Amino acid sequence: MKNKLFSKSKQIVYDACLIALEKFNCKILSKDFDTGLIKAKKGVGLFAYGHAIDIGIQVKESQKTEAIVTSNLIGIQVFGWGTDSENEEEIVKLITDIVR
Repeated sequence: MKNKLFSKSKQIVYDACLIALEKFNCKILSKDFDTGLIKAKKGVGLFAYGHAIDIGIQVKESQKTEAIVTSNLIGIQVFGWGTDSENEEEIVKLITDIVR
């Protein structure tokens, strides 16, 4: 799990998360602005069934919004060690770049 606090509104961070997931080649499975939850899936490969990616968006205070990114391998994997953390870091980086 990786998280980052932004000095932006919930709407700006939410929209940036959706764009970041698209740029990261994820399929959005569900999204709900009111709850701040986004569920997505990142591709299937030769040795993996893909990754479930969840983003939670929480308003911390006025104009401060936190994005919490979690990536988990789907099913039993042959290889994939470290990819969850790499996915989380890359998505947080994309969100940060978009929000700027």
